[in-house]
Amino acid sequence: QSPLCGSQLTLDARIEDGRVRGELGHRIRACSLGQAATMIVAAHADGLDLPTVRKVHGQLQAILDGSGEHSDWPELEIFAQVRDVPNRHGAVLLPFRALELLFERAAGHAGGSAGRGAGSITMAKE
Repeated sequence: QSPLCGSQLTLDARIEDGRVRGELGHRIRACSLGQAATMIVAAHADGLDLPTVRKVHGQLQAILDGSGEHSDWPELEIFAQVRDVPNRHGAVLLPFRALELLFERAAGHAGGSAGRGAGSITMAKE
């Protein structure tokens, strides 16, 4: 947990054939920025695959560090407003990190890169 804001997120997902199937379950204790980022990820979850998560995560990181301005998910561009508040970046990026770990776990349990199964992960902002 972060001593600053204590952001904590639990994601639940069913991953089949390397894609999220259905809704993304989530339980979040975070600032409004972390909550907003989680809701954006949840809105895009059904059908999402790991390469897309990594691509959009990178786009968001670029928005936050000032090296980029646009994302395939335009609603993430709102986070440019916190570019100069780096202690909040972790809360914004948390749902992407958690979802990436869920995909990696699913791939590990399936013994391959496609991934299959239901998973849950709880993460705290670093």
